[in-house]
This record gives sequence, C-alpha cells and structure tokens, in this order.
Amino acid sequence: MASTSSDDEDSSSSTTTTTTTSLEAKDTTAASATSSLEEKMARWNDNDTSSSASSKEEDGGAFNVGLYIAFPFMVLGSLLFALFPFIMDKIDVTSVGPPPTV
Repeated sequence: MASTSSDDEDSSSSTTTTTTTSLEAKDTTAASATSSLEEKMARWNDNDTSSSASSKEEDGGAFNVGLYIAFPFMVLGSLLFALFPFIMDKIDVTSVGPPPTV
C-alpha cells in the first residue's frame, strides 16, 4: 500500500506541473496579446496625431454645409412656432367653418 500512496503523490505532482505549465502558457499568451493590443493602440494614436487640422475639418465638410443650409430654416420655423399664438388672431378662418363635432 505504501507504493500506491507514493504513486499517487507522483501523479499529483505531475498534474500540478502540467497545470502550472499550462497557466504559464496562458500568461505568456495574455502578455503577448496585451502587448499586441498596446502596439495597435499606439499605431492608432500615431495616425490620429499625424493628420493635420485641415484634414479634420474636411472630414465633416459636407455635414457642416448641410447645417449651414438648414440653420435659417430651423430658426425661422422656431420663430414661427413661438410667435403663432400672437399671429393666429389675425388669420381669417371664417371661410373654413367650424370644426366637425361627432
């Protein structure tokens, strides 16, 4: 029976060694993945800082032009909406008739 317990100890130590080795492999993989991620982030930051301010303005150029065109209509529509209670008394609605009551 004594040899059986010694065999159990050998098998448990080999299992522990295998587990430790696999954990070290995972740590190495995680470390390389982290360094790879850090390298990618560094490249992205380099690309962002290397572009000039004029190219950043050009990226939203069409959007800005659309806002410049739409802005007067938005302002006029807002003013009309805000001033409508004062204007509605001056609108002639006698030819339209009363609203339907059902």
